[in-house]
Amino acid sequence: MLENEGATAAQQKKKASLARLGVILIILSCLLYGAILLVPLSSFSTGTKVAITGGLVLAGEATFWIGGIILGKEAVTRYRKNLNPMNWFKNGKHNEEE
Repeated sequence: MLENEGATAAQQKKKASLARLGVILIILSCLLYGAILLVPLSSFSTGTKVAITGGLVLAGEATFWIGGIILGKEAVTRYRKNLNPMNWFKNGKHNEEE
């Protein structure tokens, strides 16, 4: 019975590590998208800037979706709801007029 408890603890630790990795990947995705804003300020040629921007978009999308797959549908739905600007200023109550 103690072996099962040890396996369960190891599984929980592995789940926590995977969840942490998923969150890190989503944060990295945001940073990659934010880096796109810095590309026009660089001294590269226009063609190079386009290539860098394309690479940042691809890397940002890939890291977001891999992190989302790791975290699961529920976590991504919750974070997406929190990132929606329409929900930022709601105080959690429904309109009483409706």
